[in-house]
Amino acid sequence: MKNLGLLLLLWLVAVSSIYAQGKPYDGPDDPAGDIAAKREGYMTGNRVFLYFQNQCELSDWPRVEVSKWPNDYTGVKMTDGINLLVTAQVFLEQDSIPVTIPERIAKEKLDTLWFCQTAFRGGLDVDTTGTIQWGFYPVFGYFNELNEYPAMSNLPDSWPIKGWPASGDELKWPGVWNGRFGLGVMYADMETYFVCNDAQDLEYLGHDDTLKYYPRPGVKIGDKDPNVTIQYGEPWGGIGVRVETRGYQWNNPLARDAIFWEYNIANISEYDLPQVALGYHVDNAIGNDSNDEIGFFDTYLDLAYSWDIDGVGQGGLKTGIMGFAFLESPGLAYDGVDNDEDGLLDEQRDNPDAGEFVGPTDKIDDLDKFLLFYNLELEDLKDHWSSDEDQDWNDGDDKNKNGVYDTDENPGDDVGLDVTDHRVKSITK
Repeated sequence: MKNLGLLLLLWLVAVSSIYAQGKPYDGPDDPAGDIAAKREGYMTGNRVFLYFQNQCELSDWPRVEVSKWPNDYTGVKMTDGINLLVTAQVFLEQDSIPVTIPERIAKEKLDTLWFCQTAFRGGLDVDTTGTIQWGFYPVFGYFNELNEYPAMSNLPDSWPIKGWPASGDELKWPGVWNGRFGLGVMYADMETYFVCNDAQDLEYLGHDDTLKYYPRPGVKIGDKDPNVTIQYGEPWGGIGVRVETRGYQWNNPLARDAIFWEYNIANISEYDLPQVALGYHVDNAIGNDSNDEIGFFDTYLDLAYSWDIDGVGQGGLKTGIMGFAFLESPGLAYDGVDNDEDGLLDEQRDNPDAGEFVGPTDKIDDLDKFLLFYNLELEDLKDHWSSDEDQDWNDGDDKNKNGVYDTDENPGDDVGLDVTDHRVKSITK
């Protein structure tokens, strides 16, 4: 049997404040993204070598030394480009007044605009001069502007000199790494951190456009940073999303063939976005020899993967398999379908409260699938809160029995593997 290696690119996606019930955005008040803030770096912390730009764009074409696996003399190029996609549908009345109430959207005939926010080497809509792409651009403040690369955990001279943007206009932790896991914490062997937004997308804000969408009415490009190099004085465009990105590599046997990318996507506009979808675009180049790749999606593993048909790349080198998986990302919570084949229907990561207290097998659609997926036995199941669909919360200690976990009481662990936290909610049995 031929032994094929597997390169994994794993995405962790968290969406905040897209809908009214989401967590309100309370982060930095960033300026509009700017082409002058573009920086490029390389992830080299394990057996995956990958070039990236700090606008959610990975690898490149026609350049060759931009992706390689494994990162040694036996390695081959794996991809010509990967880019994050954030799509949304907005609804308008009277040409420019947003409508966000689902009941009205379902019943009324409203004007509609579609957006797909991304950054890529080509194919995006551009301004009338053909020089400004309407998409994501990186934000100043998250790297040392005197250097030519994004903030990297292993390069202290890449960190912002005055400190990291915190909340509003505040800065924090000058001279220390702003780690995903805390002040100066570097669990990963290599980590990068950057932020971009879609303020420069003026596709629907031209003089001749009848329908216009202003995500941040009254806010203009350059209000926050008058030194912006493109489209100064124009209205803040796009759908009003901010993407905070981190990339991680661990050089240990269990993770040395994988890169993790975490996208925290926030709606910083004045309006809810009722219709949003996330994804990524992949331009395969496994082996860098010809267009002979093929792909497949495994619904049980939640894994998309592709490979070179003959397994031979440029120079006669063997190729591997490249896989992509979304982790901790929003699913389809209202379609009545078991999207990930775990025996549960309509799971949510943002349940508004703990729900009702139910029996061991209540809310499970297919018991056999559930037990297999979560590696459980029937006797492992227990009474649980309905929002704890996979039954991995640990109750806290409500000492005074008032139905609320007070500040001096142990709230337990109601995060679990699905990363949904309700410990601030009133919970009664």
